[in-house]
Amino acid sequence: MNAMKKLFWMPLLCIAIGCGGDPAPTVDAGACELGAAGCACLEGAACAGDLLCNEGLCQASDRAALIVDDPEARSCEGVLLEDQTEVISAVFAAGVRGTLIRESPRSAITFHQTLDAPFEAGFASVRYTPGPGAALTLRRARCFDRQGDLLPGAPLRLEL
Repeated sequence: MNAMKKLFWMPLLCIAIGCGGDPAPTVDAGACELGAAGCACLEGAACAGDLLCNEGLCQASDRAALIVDDPEARSCEGVLLEDQTEVISAVFAAGVRGTLIRESPRSAITFHQTLDAPFEAGFASVRYTPGPGAALTLRRARCFDRQGDLLPGAPLRLEL
């Protein structure tokens, strides 16, 4: 080959076979088990045990229960304030519909009964990241009765 052709083909050949530079990183398949803490989630965003899939990785979480003290309440809303933690999800029992919208460092949560009945114990919980100094508080909580009227006091609370 003449010199000009060698100069043309040499960079392409190096790209193809990987001349120089750092070798491509290898992944140790045994280093991280799918579904384990700190590892990728299983298919369907599932994790092993009580771990929770958050942004594609399995991580530990704490759970805080939502409690409604007024038996007349049929729907509630509130704002959760995060301090050195992150709200990951909300879990609602059968018969309760709800939504969680997170915009750090706050999360808005709303929920309502699908039937005309008081909220039962364990109707909803919030999962959040654990850690030293982690704090989650409920602010601006209010509940409404079956006619949509605001209930007095603070019938909604968060139990950590």
